Amino acid sequence: MCVRCGAFKRRPLVRCSGCGYLPFSEYEIARALILSESFHIGGTAIGRSRPELRRIAKEIRTGRAYLFDPKEEQIALSAYRDLQTITRRKRVWNRVAWTGIALLILILLYLFL
Repeated sequence: MCVRCGAFKRRPLVRCSGCGYLPFSEYEIARALILSESFHIGGTAIGRSRPELRRIAKEIRTGRAYLFDPKEEQIALSAYRDLQTITRRKRVWNRVAWTGIALLILILLYLFL
């Protein structure tokens, strides 16, 4: 859900169709993850249950700001950074793998043509 207006979104890190807010900084992203439906990053649970999100959204819509726990923000931020590291490693590995496949195909073509 949007941390600014309380509108529900499909994914926490996309622009809100209600108010246009897009989490940008790491802390904004951590807060967006905290106010999303529960999920796990590695062994860390992040997010809230649906009933809890509905209650928080109602409060935000009535003008009450949600007060984030600094410890929870740090946990979400750390989990987000871990996820970014894993994602980067996967991208590098995919590039290496596809380059290797392309080279293997070129070598086989050279040998058999």
